[in-house]
Amino acid sequence: MASNTSYYWSDRQQLGGAALGGAAVGGAALGGTALGGAALGGAALGGAAVGGAALRWVALQWVVLRWVALQWVALQWVALRWVALRWVVLRWVALRWVVLRWVALRWVALQWVVLRWEALRWVVLRWVVLRWVALQWVVLRWVALQWVALRWVALRWVALRWVALRWVALRWVALQWVVLRWVTLRWVALRWVTLRWVQHHFS
Repeated sequence: MASNTSYYWSDRQQLGGAALGGAAVGGAALGGTALGGAALGGAALGGAAVGGAALRWVALQWVVLRWVALQWVALQWVALRWVALRWVVLRWVALRWVVLRWVALRWVALQWVVLRWEALRWVVLRWVVLRWVALQWVVLRWVALQWVALRWVALRWVALRWVALRWVALRWVALQWVVLRWVTLRWVALRWVTLRWVQHHFS
């Protein structure tokens, strides 16, 4: 930009010098109108100064616009990066929420399965215990009935044996009494016969 400005100024100076030369020649040719040529040269220099200021203003405007454009591009890039980062963060949060929800649902399902298994196990154990208690009660009742029956049989056998032994004892006593009576009667009869025989032979 500076090289363009210097080139512009050198070009304008050459043009101004040529204009001044032309004005001097024209003034000499016209018969010494040096003031008119000087006025024309000053006007040319004034136009060159105004043109340089305009070019510098245009260059400044271009620089400012370029800076504004770069700032806009930088802001767009930052905005896009922020949007992308926010999308990544939101996607990560959504995925984490989905994963946590899945883990929570799996944990709840596992807890439900464990609780159901524990409930079924408790029901089965309760059923087994009740069946065992019922079986024990049946066995104890059967044992009690067997004991009662055996006791009744034993008592009846003892009673029958006692009756049989009593009957045998009474029969034995009766037999003994009959034998003794028979022996006594025979002895009495023999004595009577003996006494009669003695009386008959010795009387």
